Amino acid sequence: MSALNLDSIVQRNPEMVSADMDGEMVMMSIENSAYYGLNAVGSDLWEAMENPVSITALCDRVTKNFDIDMASCQSDIMELLTDLRDRNLVQLAE
Repeated sequence: MSALNLDSIVQRNPEMVSADMDGEMVMMSIENSAYYGLNAVGSDLWEAMENPVSITALCDRVTKNFDIDMASCQSDIMELLTDLRDRNLVQLAE
C-alpha cells in the first residue's frame, strides 16, 4: 500500500454506512463489525470526501473552517487519513 502524501486523491469508502448524530459523524463498517465516530473536523472531512478530493484541498478547507494553522492541519490530517485508510474507511481514488 503506497503512503499518502499531500497530492494523494482520497475518497471515503462507498461501502461505509454513515449518519450525522448531533453534529458528529458515526460510521459503521460491516466488514470490520465496528462503529467509528468523528469529531466536528473529522465530520467535515468525511463530508468533503464524498467525491474524490486531494489532501491539499482538504487542508485548505479545514484551515478556512477551523482555527488551525496549515502545518498542524497537514500533520493532523495525514495522521487521521492514514488511520482511516488502515481501517478501510478511506481509500485512494481510482
